Amino acid sequence: MTKVNIHPAADEDFLESYLYYSQYSKAAADEFDEQVRAAYEKIAAKPMSGTALDENYRFYTLKNYPHLVL
Repeated sequence: MTKVNIHPAADEDFLESYLYYSQYSKAAADEFDEQVRAAYEKIAAKPMSGTALDENYRFYTLKNYPHLVL
């Protein structure tokens, strides 16, 4: 399995979004966290999966959240 490196700005965006969702619903925040972690696991297992952004980058769209994991 490939190691996934998380850019500090992406980690900051995740935390900001998680805190935002947790203000309204603990369940929504936890679901957001689960979806992001699942995307990381998919990336680690199959780095070339996901939707191609260009020749170097791919992304995953989260369900019910306006976020991409790049």
